[in-house]
Amino acid sequence: MLGLGNSITRGIALQDTFSIANVEGIQTWLKFNTGQSDDGDRIIWADSSGQGNPIDDASAGTNDKVEFTSGALHLKQSAADGTPPEVNFTTEIDLTGAFTIFMVLDVPDDLNTETILQGTGTNFFRMAHGNTDAKFRFKFGGVSDSIPVASTAPSTSKALFRIERDGSNNVDFFEDDTSLGGGFPVSGASGTFSIIRLGATQATAIGAKFHEVVIFNELVSDANIALIEADIKTRNSL
Repeated sequence: MLGLGNSITRGIALQDTFSIANVEGIQTWLKFNTGQSDDGDRIIWADSSGQGNPIDDASAGTNDKVEFTSGALHLKQSAADGTPPEVNFTTEIDLTGAFTIFMVLDVPDDLNTETILQGTGTNFFRMAHGNTDAKFRFKFGGVSDSIPVASTAPSTSKALFRIERDGSNNVDFFEDDTSLGGGFPVSGASGTFSIIRLGATQATAIGAKFHEVVIFNELVSDANIALIEADIKTRNSL
């Protein structure tokens, strides 16, 4: 009986152990300080979700403007030759409906616009940090729109951000679970959001540090959001 009880106890413990990788709809998980390598010619950031969508860019390391720093991916200022600070996923991640994206970012405040996520064609998500131009701009399915920040501009130090699009094409942007803007239907928000890289395709300075990125192709439940964000914050000392 004692042995049976121990087995049941262990079984419950295993079932109750939370892992981001087990949350339904996960597409990629670039985990802080995990599965990272840079041999000077190739940047790799393994996908901890098990879905097979890592960063693996054979050209990124050669421009000396992309590197791992203390467990984070640092997209430094663009090279003098115009090489953009960017790294590519091995395959494009297509978000056709609702989605949720978690990112721990450290974005400087010396530029008006930072391109954070870029897709093939013209899909993108940008954060604007200018004091009079605090907004989020995106382009899904070839149509762009902007969401003005309500009252507080996004942090210029390391913070946890979340982007959501629900089934009614409401787009919202959160910092530390507080909405910074959105929450209403946005023109053009119904198109596919295709993501192929972190950073920008144009040769503009960015300087952002990506500490962690998790992408889901559905609207994550409130209960799982709480678990995911608690896990991410603990790992990233937030």
